[in-house]
Amino acid sequence: MRGARGPRGRCRRGAPHLHLPGRGHRDGTDGRRRRPARRNVLHGRPGLPARHAARRAVPRRPAERRDPRRRQPVLEQRRERRRPRGGDRHRPPAQRKGDAVTRLAPERQALRDAVAAFARDRLAPALPPDDGELSAEANRDLLKGAVELGLPGLLIPEEHGGGGGTQLDNAIAAEELGAVDAGFAAGLNLTMTVPGLILAAGTPEQKERWLPCIVAGETVLAGAMNEPSVAGSELFDPRPGPESGYRTRAVRDGDDYVISGAKAQWVTNAGIADAYIVFARTATDRPGVESTSAFWIPAGTAGLSCGPRSRLLGLRTGFHAEVFLDEVRVPASFRIGPEGEALRLLMSATPGMAVGLAATFVGVARAAEKLARAHTAARHSWGRPLREHQAVALDLAEMVVTVRTARLLVHEAATALDQKADPSELAVLVPAAKTRAVDAAIQCAQAAVRLHGATGVTTGAGPERLLRDAWTGYSCDFTREMLHLGIAVALPALDR
Repeated sequence: MRGARGPRGRCRRGAPHLHLPGRGHRDGTDGRRRRPARRNVLHGRPGLPARHAARRAVPRRPAERRDPRRRQPVLEQRRERRRPRGGDRHRPPAQRKGDAVTRLAPERQALRDAVAAFARDRLAPALPPDDGELSAEANRDLLKGAVELGLPGLLIPEEHGGGGGTQLDNAIAAEELGAVDAGFAAGLNLTMTVPGLILAAGTPEQKERWLPCIVAGETVLAGAMNEPSVAGSELFDPRPGPESGYRTRAVRDGDDYVISGAKAQWVTNAGIADAYIVFARTATDRPGVESTSAFWIPAGTAGLSCGPRSRLLGLRTGFHAEVFLDEVRVPASFRIGPEGEALRLLMSATPGMAVGLAATFVGVARAAEKLARAHTAARHSWGRPLREHQAVALDLAEMVVTVRTARLLVHEAATALDQKADPSELAVLVPAAKTRAVDAAIQCAQAAVRLHGATGVTTGAGPERLLRDAWTGYSCDFTREMLHLGIAVALPALDR
């Protein structure tokens, strides 16, 4: 074994080292050790390992070769030729940068753009300052604008003068309105969806008489269901008795019904409605779910009156009031559907009401997300925008995910209604969409309030109004717990 070489080619042990000319040895002239020359098997050139020869065999164009006419790489020139000029202007509206919806059919995209323009140009300027109450005159004026878009009759078939739209169309429109003002959106949603009762069980005469007036915006509807002394959760009672149900009574008197009772102070559109859909018991010897009937009562009917306008935590641009019925006499022809079947009919014929409300609260969540993103981009801390701090960025990302997942579930429920999915599936999807949408609105509004700091808890600043609107969502069409109980009851049917 040889030792390490020292100076002049001698080993450290002092033994002379032989300098033999040849490959891999010293040549005796410059004192440097040379590696054996490798021959390229493809080109016969020395110095290139054979495993790399194939890469050099095909000449490659340099990626950064520049055109003398334009100081851009050739690859960038090719991309430039394919890129439409004018930025987002040439992209389909649903694919524009930062847009919330990525793919919609052209006709639905046109509906969405039209409703968004109405909400931006007419609804937003009409809102009172400092979250005040919208006047009845302003509400009527906005309704005229909604009629121009065909919104009141969107879900009514074309044979009755309506738009023949779908539940998904309604969800798209409701979200755009809810993103600007949930109070107006919720009131319009009731007028748009309650006619489902008439379409499902109304007589031809009723359809011909009432539906065209709704389409024309001449009839605003109010749904008078809840009562001060009766919990809405009684509808879910698994073992109801004759004592359950509403206290409002409808007694047959010849060709008429005489209705007496009172409805709670949060009846939507009470005080401005042109007609009230009133739910009353027509029998007392059976449970409420088997003895409740629905009646069309025009405003101004003798004995029908409303209390003062209620001021709720949120949705303050909407109209809510107590409804009193003091021996109101209506013709039997004003009863909608068979006697005693109103609650079953309500569940089967108007699930679009819950989906429309859910979409409204997706709009609230989206508005909170947009407000938070704008504020954190404009306000600076430590020399940079708030959104560039990781903790804030994570909150914004969570809001984006929350809004989009809620929208997907609402659209799934709307599509299932349009496709007439199995009732057991709808019994899960519809309440799930409603509860998820309200949850999303609350979560995003709370995050927006927190990210705004002191501004967030200032009345009239924006975030606190959205939070109040969001919390009111669980007072519309049942609480979160009742919706989840309904889902739990429906689950066994999915396993069959």
